[in-house]
Amino acid sequence: MLSYLPCKKCGNALPIIKGSVAKCPYCGARTLYMESIYSFKYYLNEILHLTSIKKDRNINDSEIKRRKSLFESFFYKLSSDFKEYRHIIITKLDSINIDPIKLYNLIRSAGNFEIIIEEFLLKHLKNENIRKKYQEFRDLAYIINKSSLGLYFSYLAKNSSYLENCSKYYHFAEKSFQNIVDFCNITNFESNHSKLYKKKGLYEIITEFALILRGILNKNPKYYSDKLENLLFKLNKIKTNDFQKYTLYAQIESIYQLERDTSVLLEKVKLDNPFLSPDPPEEDIIFNTEENLEKLNNVTNWIHDISEKYQKYQRNLLKLHSGKFIKYLESYRTHFINYKNRNLEKFNILLENIVSKAFNSYNSETIEVLNTLSDFIHNNIFNEKIIERIEIELADLVKLDDMLKKFINEIFKKPLIRNLKSDYYKKLISFTSNKHSEFDKHILKCINRMLQEFQEVRSKKILSLEEQKNQFSLEFKPNLQKLINLSFNLDKDALEYPLFIDIKLENNILKKNQSESIKLVIENPNLSEIKDIKIYFFLPNSFLFKTKSTSIKRLKANERRTIKTKITPIKTGTFLYMVMIEYQYTNKTFWMPSIKLELKVDRAEEILKYQYYNFLHMGIYHDEIEASRIFNNLRILV
Repeated sequence: MLSYLPCKKCGNALPIIKGSVAKCPYCGARTLYMESIYSFKYYLNEILHLTSIKKDRNINDSEIKRRKSLFESFFYKLSSDFKEYRHIIITKLDSINIDPIKLYNLIRSAGNFEIIIEEFLLKHLKNENIRKKYQEFRDLAYIINKSSLGLYFSYLAKNSSYLENCSKYYHFAEKSFQNIVDFCNITNFESNHSKLYKKKGLYEIITEFALILRGILNKNPKYYSDKLENLLFKLNKIKTNDFQKYTLYAQIESIYQLERDTSVLLEKVKLDNPFLSPDPPEEDIIFNTEENLEKLNNVTNWIHDISEKYQKYQRNLLKLHSGKFIKYLESYRTHFINYKNRNLEKFNILLENIVSKAFNSYNSETIEVLNTLSDFIHNNIFNEKIIERIEIELADLVKLDDMLKKFINEIFKKPLIRNLKSDYYKKLISFTSNKHSEFDKHILKCINRMLQEFQEVRSKKILSLEEQKNQFSLEFKPNLQKLINLSFNLDKDALEYPLFIDIKLENNILKKNQSESIKLVIENPNLSEIKDIKIYFFLPNSFLFKTKSTSIKRLKANERRTIKTKITPIKTGTFLYMVMIEYQYTNKTFWMPSIKLELKVDRAEEILKYQYYNFLHMGIYHDEIEASRIFNNLRILV
């Protein structure tokens, strides 16, 4: 009759009798007698290829030899499978994944191997030396079983999110490793200088480490710092090249270092302050982009580095506590959040100051550019190099725009300041747009002066309509287009060109009491139509005339119209004839310059003079005046 039968789960020997149930002290499983029998039969067949669990009192040498060979073969397989595991214990910081089914098969195989080799081989060996060899197989199988069982329980603890279960699993792991320590002591007592005794030191450390892992579940790791440091010291004293020793060292050190790093970080937060002595930002900040961004980056990187480290440490500490925020972690988090918020507020204030200085620097530089342009236009409006000078000032303004945009874009790449990004981008757009508008106003002023120059030229030279048209197209319009191209937002389609106008007489000298025909020729050089054109004729009382005013509904782009009227002089002498034009263009009302014609009646030679008065309107041109006021102040001299 067998003295022991295996636990159905972990394979460890249980003193179970027929019809009973036994609870395994190693894994906690409850095993029925028949469950144990079935498990034992399975492994007996697996190891020795036997189907009967009855022990033979006497077996021949060939059977012993066969069994020795099978036990050796199976043990080497056990040993090989065990060496695949580089970890003896798994902590919650480890990222290792194992196959729990494969591991449990190893545990169960080692436990059954230990029972079977004791009952079916060792009792039949007479030679002490041979017996020691297979006893060593049995003892090593015991260590493989308990060590793998401890590894399995630590795996369960790692993957459990409940503190109670984690504590239970670490307790089982601790017991498994303690069993190995006790077993090593027993084997050393039975046989001095046992090879197994050399494993005692490593498993003593693992046992204590499992106890610490269980304690850390509900406590700050700093309370175990000295113990962890002592374990590292003990590990260094163990003389072995076993890779499991180095893995264990790294595991203990990771927890020890995590606690130290967290403490150092929180102390650093108290003592270090990147805002204590920052170099003052340069006034010409947009001209020293890299230098000033480096100053900001130093502060930003410090805050980011501290934040990332804290988040990393906190995640790992949470793992040690199965994701539960125990009291000290809540204290750490509150302390760090307060620190971060304070520094973010300081950083945002620093950033606002730097951005404000950047805008101020941009503003002062652009004012200088615009003032230079304004002075040049005022003093050199008819200078041939006016366009060349505007190009230079435009290049300077665009350069300033690019520097400011680059600086702002570089700043707002930083995630710390998302809450300020929208506000400052709006300010950037508004700021640069205003400067562009001011620049365009100077361009527009220059355009108006050119148009005024055209009117003065045609008035002085008394140009015909065709001459006006040719001179405008050849001399003025190309320069106007260049100015439009240099502007930011001016549109040539919306620019109001002066109308081309001319007055023609059939006879050079008017005869008293004889009707004469006068033609008014108008041409629209604009790219859009003009509408609601009203034409007013003014003559002294010494003339009879029917048409005092007329109107044209619309005049298309580049369209020419001729308006005829008749006048009859009733007195001799020299008189003035005046025409005024009012029209709508792009929803604005304009007055064309008044045209005065000097008429001589009777035998005197005709003296014909054209005089173009200043362009009066409500929009683009200067010297604005309302149309009604023109009539109120109009005087016709006879």
